[in-house]
Amino acid sequence: MKNIYALVLFVCMGLGLVHAQQGTPVWGAELDLVQPFVPEVNIFTAKVTRTVWGQHPGKRGDIMLGAFVRPNIEHDVVERISEHLVSLGYRHYLYKGLHLEA
Repeated sequence: MKNIYALVLFVCMGLGLVHAQQGTPVWGAELDLVQPFVPEVNIFTAKVTRTVWGQHPGKRGDIMLGAFVRPNIEHDVVERISEHLVSLGYRHYLYKGLHLEA
């Protein structure tokens, strides 16, 4: 599992470097890094974003596609379950890093 995190982190860093060179981010990637440091959380999340209007910095809107995975956890009705969720959303930037998500 640590190899997957290393690969995703490497890809995210690469995307960040491309954005820094272009000046206007269009694609982005987000990864929840709590799991490697606090294994009891047992939740993995990742998002890919695409700017649909506006420019950085300033007001802009992003569309998001995400994944949420909670593998092999104890459950009160059955012994163990795995939860998987795919999400689609919109992020609207208001001021600098302040934003709303739906």
